[in-house]
Amino acid sequence: IREGVASARWAGRLDIAAKSPRIVLDGAQNKASAAALVRSIKEIFKFRKLILVLGVSKDKDISGILEELLPISDSIILTKANVPARAREPMSIKELIKTHDADIVATVGEAIKRARARADEEDLILVTGSLFVVGEAMEMLGHSVIREGDK
Repeated sequence: IREGVASARWAGRLDIAAKSPRIVLDGAQNKASAAALVRSIKEIFKFRKLILVLGVSKDKDISGILEELLPISDSIILTKANVPARAREPMSIKELIKTHDADIVATVGEAIKRARARADEEDLILVTGSLFVVGEAMEMLGHSVIREGDK
């Protein structure tokens, strides 16, 4: 059982999708999962600045998610998954952000490209807010997920 648990992998949860700059994918979609994500990011990763790529579904607690993620974010790129019936419009998220500037990008792929252009080698790009967003990021990045031990 221990070996099974130790080797278990949950796609879309703290998945490392690129090394330089490091891109982490996590489907945190509520306040509790965002808080757990922040704790894990602080504990596991070292980075100069964190670039947040965020897209959230309409029915999720965006205020709670922002409350957890904004304090660790140096730069914010808002986007939405290609799920029109479910995806929250990035502008409605931007209106809730009072402490940071935030860019709006139409697609997850373009948001990741913008984050990569903005990031240095020692920065961390965090893609989160929705499993739909994480799924599109995985597809855009060629499903290349790197386990932390594979540095």
